[in-house]
Amino acid sequence: MRTVVAGAAICLSIVSLSIAQNVEAAIRKATSIPAQDLAVALQTLARDRDLQVVYRSELVGELRTQGATGDLTTTEVLAQLLRGTGLTYSFIGEQAVTIVPVSVPEASRAGSTSIDRAASAPATLAIDAADTSSDAGNSPRFWDRFRLAQAGPNAATAIDTASSGKAKPGPVEEVVVVGSRLSQPKDAGAAPVTVFDRGKIDGLGAASIADVLNYLPQQSFSVPEWQNPGGARRVQLRGLASGTTLILINGRRVVPGAVGSAQNYFDLNTIPLAAVERIEVLADSASAVYGADAVGGVVNIVLKSNVERPVLDLTYGTAEGGAAERRASLSIGGSTARARGSILWDYFNRDPLLGGDRDRTRNADFTRFGGIDRRTTTADPGNICSVDGSNLPGLPTPCAAVPVGSTGIGLTPASFLATAGQRNLDTPRRFSALVPESRRYSLVATGSYDVTDRIEAFGEFLYSDRTDAALGQPPSVSGGLVPATNPFNPFGVAVRADFLLTGLPETTGPAHETATRAVAGLKGALGSWEWEFSLLESRSTGEYANAGNVDATRLSAALAATTPSLALNVFGDGPGGNAALLSSLVAVPANTTYASNSVQAGGFLKGDLFMLPAGAVQVVGGAEWRHEAIGASSPTTNLDLTTDDAKRDSSSAYAEARVPVIGGTGVPLIREVDLTLAGRYDDYSDFGNVFNAQYGLEWRPLSALLIRASRGDAYRAPGLTDLYKPQQGPFPGTTLDPRRGYQSFTAVSTVGGNPNLDPETSRSSTIGLVWTAPFAGTPRFSASYWRIEQDRRIQTAVNMTTILANESYFPGRVVREAPTPADVAAGWPGKVVSVDASLINGGPLETNGIDFEVSARFDTSFGGISPSLSATRVQKYKTADFPSTPFAERVGIANYNGTVPRWRATGSLSWNRGGVSLTGTAHYTGDYADATFNVANGGHVESQTLIDLQAAIDFEALMGRSSGLARGVVVRVGASNLFNEEPPYSDVLGNGFDSTQTSTRQRFVYVSLSKTF
Repeated sequence: MRTVVAGAAICLSIVSLSIAQNVEAAIRKATSIPAQDLAVALQTLARDRDLQVVYRSELVGELRTQGATGDLTTTEVLAQLLRGTGLTYSFIGEQAVTIVPVSVPEASRAGSTSIDRAASAPATLAIDAADTSSDAGNSPRFWDRFRLAQAGPNAATAIDTASSGKAKPGPVEEVVVVGSRLSQPKDAGAAPVTVFDRGKIDGLGAASIADVLNYLPQQSFSVPEWQNPGGARRVQLRGLASGTTLILINGRRVVPGAVGSAQNYFDLNTIPLAAVERIEVLADSASAVYGADAVGGVVNIVLKSNVERPVLDLTYGTAEGGAAERRASLSIGGSTARARGSILWDYFNRDPLLGGDRDRTRNADFTRFGGIDRRTTTADPGNICSVDGSNLPGLPTPCAAVPVGSTGIGLTPASFLATAGQRNLDTPRRFSALVPESRRYSLVATGSYDVTDRIEAFGEFLYSDRTDAALGQPPSVSGGLVPATNPFNPFGVAVRADFLLTGLPETTGPAHETATRAVAGLKGALGSWEWEFSLLESRSTGEYANAGNVDATRLSAALAATTPSLALNVFGDGPGGNAALLSSLVAVPANTTYASNSVQAGGFLKGDLFMLPAGAVQVVGGAEWRHEAIGASSPTTNLDLTTDDAKRDSSSAYAEARVPVIGGTGVPLIREVDLTLAGRYDDYSDFGNVFNAQYGLEWRPLSALLIRASRGDAYRAPGLTDLYKPQQGPFPGTTLDPRRGYQSFTAVSTVGGNPNLDPETSRSSTIGLVWTAPFAGTPRFSASYWRIEQDRRIQTAVNMTTILANESYFPGRVVREAPTPADVAAGWPGKVVSVDASLINGGPLETNGIDFEVSARFDTSFGGISPSLSATRVQKYKTADFPSTPFAERVGIANYNGTVPRWRATGSLSWNRGGVSLTGTAHYTGDYADATFNVANGGHVESQTLIDLQAAIDFEALMGRSSGLARGVVVRVGASNLFNEEPPYSDVLGNGFDSTQTSTRQRFVYVSLSKTF
């Protein structure tokens, strides 16, 4: 009986589908689709007829259509668009059609529907949605068919074709979902999304995910590896602080890694670029969708999962003087009727680039740029001065430079007559690494298994092992006391010396980190609804060694030694002693170990809730639970932070709905209107609960024009390090006291976490448009105005000067002596004893600006030409240190925390024909006012445009061969910063350039070989 009922239901469904298709297909409508790229024409048809069009991207990517004009049915439009292309169509649902080659074998056409078609329409193919055959060669898996049916309105997706030529829906190319948990095409959604697909990534010649994101105008600045602990890389959209941009891997959040946890961010170098299929960027708050830390936006890293044939990738690149990179990756995959899996192994190795290999960091005399001379007197050869400021014995001056070429042996005061009153100056930065040495091993594995025709099990695994060594400048002797008993001292009295220990240049901060991330889950269909449940565990451990420093006690002993072999010789031009002596001065490395652990569980259910006249209301609801903990320890600094103390549990529930208010009217100005509503409830074990909401509007007044807007709230709890990092210090420091007439004084400060921090809150909004022109090249233009307001920002760098200038805001943080009678008479408080400089909640931030993007593709007799341009103009970026202090504008002013230029833009122009392609990319950074350690100095930093160029040859496409040596071989040759442009001069960091905006690596030339077997 059950079988009969099921059979009757299936038959009734087929009949109903056939009737519905006949009705929909028979409706005539005024149509005007011009001759253009076939893919664009199909997208226009999808929007105009509320039709889902499914096709394999490479099947139609190079084809053009003659267009369709007239009062036509849907099938007549399809017939006209596909005429002469060698393609046909078939309905696979009430409002879904697939595009396939005409040459599909008859055996695969079973189930073809008999709907109204024009006489010229080619043969059709229907895919039976009830087919559950297990024939892997001919029949689709249920999950793929389900995804086809659920891909969302107007989505143009792709299907695989079996090697036998039979059409079968394989794994569908995922539609862009970042910014929403509901499926949607790239150009839909209430907030704009930028996508770096694999083709664009390869065309940039980038070596890491962070390098790719440097081409994103919405990232106002980036911090180079040599400025981060362990060579880590991070992304900070809109110039907001670390930890305000959420990173996802395949749509699932990550947590800060071991070394990165010290500053509350995830290290992008953990993921090998070779394993990335695409990078999706939402530069807008999405806290109501993904969670609290999506204040500045979301970066979703989608990993490769469908490797049909083994692929070997080899890359080599180098800059002048160093920074040579070597990369090798191997991808393999396989599948059976029910199982699929792939593994990628990646190796990366890079040599350092030293400051001495670049003019800017080899010579810190910046007077040649209109700046000041920043060379130091800690030099080799060094400088000698008297202890009390009187003249040195036998010399007319208190100081003298050590003569160049001096051995330091047998000297007399007369040996210094020629250099009396002079100073040797040096640039220790010439010894340090501008690009740190790095080695990384990575393994990425993905797999899935069809448990039943409606349930799929899946898993992901990521392993990373990396070592980075940030070579620093040599230790130095500054004002070191050299007794008269030092056997090399020619003056007979104690003197002071400034000397650079160039015999110990390798002051390094090596860091080693291992990380694992494992995901396991189930997903499937429950009726017409899609569901998923997953478990995720990530663990990382790391060690950072502050090595190569000089032990002060050993140094003093060497300066005071009376035996020549044990005494440090600061009177010569050279290293100052033999290798054994110099090595004995090195202090025990100050090692710090870090740990980061996280366990997550989550699930969701999504589908069509009910129908409205304008279409189905799509909803998704789900829940998440997360436990995270960090740890850090260092015997030398008494740092002891355990994962039992620094931990947090959180649970969340969220819902999102897409409501079609108006649709399919065909009436200008009110064709389509959709609303998106999202809400998220988060409950933290240490900060209570909060609810965030987000709203979006999509209005399509014309088929070629989309107007959209979004508004959302965000709430970010302090990071675990912000709260629990132990107090460290006291550290001595000298500053000015504004309450005592700006007297200079020396006091001590302590730093660390603050368990009393409050959460940050923010609001964001976006409004913009997307226009796709219906003429040759199909130009696409988009513009968006965005605004972010942030309150109670956590200040990650607090100094004594800032606290003293706002002492009333910090009760109890400044400890003073009792005022003396003189202090009372002057109206002054007592002298400062100590300052608590641990983290605080600071003042607000307001920023807004406009994003622009334009792109097109022209098919000519000379090949395909694709220009594009994306740009961001920051109108305002104002911050207040504290709620009681006034705003300070940071747009267009150099800042050592990260400069925010008014303009950033990236443009590209690519050409391809017959397997040969050329891609040129221009990266523009606008000019801005210079500053010295955040104090305006009247200088000006010039704008800069860097040009990249790449040529690629696909030998299989070029030679038209599917076998032999040419099969699957692609070679790329390129150069970043082709014209070897030097950074513009800036004094913001005192090293001659603004490292948050530019790089001293300069021209980098590379070649890569990819072989698909």
